Amino acid sequence: MTDDNGTVRVEVLGRTDYLTPDRAAMLDELPAYLRAEGIATDDVYFREPGGMGFILESIAIFALGGVVGGAAWDGTKAAARAATAWAKERIRRHRAECGDDLHEDQEPTVHVTIYGPNGAMLRTIQVRHRGVDDPLGDVEGRESS
Repeated sequence: MTDDNGTVRVEVLGRTDYLTPDRAAMLDELPAYLRAEGIATDDVYFREPGGMGFILESIAIFALGGVVGGAAWDGTKAAARAATAWAKERIRRHRAECGDDLHEDQEPTVHVTIYGPNGAMLRTIQVRHRGVDDPLGDVEGRESS
């Protein structure tokens, strides 16, 4: 598939020294989710976190070109769809790994933030097992507020 929806850079907020092999493999899959939506990306980059509570992952996607153009913001929506699909799979695998050790009141969250080429935040999406909180409402599975 071509990169019709633009190019992005993906940053993961997390410590590489805490990465398990399974988590590293899951993060390696993220570019494939983006490519499936027509978004070109190279590697996944890591950034050290601050204190964030129980966030499973925090992903930042930086539009490098073409992602924010067009009246319908097709590239941004494509990036959001790809990242949301990846986040749902990340949560599914985490829940399967935890099994009965995951308490009912714990709901691991994946935060996805998409930035424009000039660094402005375009949208922040929170993905949980029970649904997706998307302020623009154009990603499948949006939960009610």
